Amino acid sequence: MKRLIVLCMIALAIPLLITSVAGCQQPPAPAPAPAPAPAPAPAPAPGNIQMTVTINGLGKGEEATFTISHEGSAASEELFFKRDVISEGKKATTVDIAANLKDGYYQLLLKAPDKYFRDPKGYFFAVSKSNIVNPTGNSIIFNLSPKAGTIGSEVYRSLSAPKRTIPKFLSIRASINGLKDETVLVIIHTYNEDTGMEEPKGQVAGNGPFEIGIRNPKEGIFYTITAEAEGYRVQPESYDIQIKGDTAYIVSDNETGEEALHLDFQFVPNNS
Repeated sequence: MKRLIVLCMIALAIPLLITSVAGCQQPPAPAPAPAPAPAPAPAPAPGNIQMTVTINGLGKGEEATFTISHEGSAASEELFFKRDVISEGKKATTVDIAANLKDGYYQLLLKAPDKYFRDPKGYFFAVSKSNIVNPTGNSIIFNLSPKAGTIGSEVYRSLSAPKRTIPKFLSIRASINGLKDETVLVIIHTYNEDTGMEEPKGQVAGNGPFEIGIRNPKEGIFYTITAEAEGYRVQPESYDIQIKGDTAYIVSDNETGEEALHLDFQFVPNNS
């Protein structure tokens, strides 16, 4: 009987022991959390000087390049900005420019295919207190046209120049020489090359000085001035001039040159 009791107690104790051992086992450790993803690199800070530029006339698939450097510097010198632009064939190509520039004087230059005449080829501008000095609020526009047959030279324009008032009447001094008779009437013609219209004709009798008047001159416009007298031929046959600001300049061999301070028409009789 005692043996039976002992066996029964052992039988009862074994499940309890198994349960106790199982209860003492530690739960499995949780899987380690995945490492956090690296933070994205900060976006580059935008330039403190921003401008919108328009190119008119750049052909589809053609490339142009903008650079910003110190005013008067060569293209190979230090650049503060450079960007290549490829035209999608639209009439106008718009480019947003941002550059970090300190206060000072700079130039924005457009490089385009050699077949184009750039009007203008670039802009001078000043930066003051981290802003572009642009007192007239001018837009930055580059017009491209075929270079063949274009009169004038490629020039820079200034965004930061103070606003100038162009007079409503621009006077250019000239003179007539070589007439054999002081009663010979000379007719002066002035043509606006932009509109094809002629200014009111001028008339002067005989040799001597006179003035040519241009009404309401406009910045950048080209004019052709001719003189004629019956029975005479004249040298030169004409003068080409361009208006810049309140001043007229002589255009020769497609280059805008000296100020048109005095135009001299030399007449020679046809029978000489």
